[in-house]
Amino acid sequence: MIKKMVFGFSLFLTAFTLQAAEMFPAVNWISRNTNDSVVIQNGTSLTLVVMIVVNMGVNASGVFVTNCGTTLRVNPGNVAICATNDATKPITITADNSNNPATGIYQIRP
Repeated sequence: MIKKMVFGFSLFLTAFTLQAAEMFPAVNWISRNTNDSVVIQNGTSLTLVVMIVVNMGVNASGVFVTNCGTTLRVNPGNVAICATNDATKPITITADNSNNPATGIYQIRP
């Protein structure tokens, strides 16, 4: 346990060890506008978990996401996690602003 004093308050932190799951390497993506989509296709019909990270910054756009459960939109600086097992319904990422691109990474865990 680590104890640290912050402005007169005592802060206790507990360290946890997490076991890393096997994941494919992260993929950089960009959607330049509302007509430019990134498509993540599940060609295996096995259940895949997809983590989508949307970068933040000056004038950064959020994204619209399809086929990601109940998640329809992701704001800059946020993350969406989707499970997919349907090869006929790819996950798509599209900038929500026609003037500013959205960027980020996605990573797939089989």
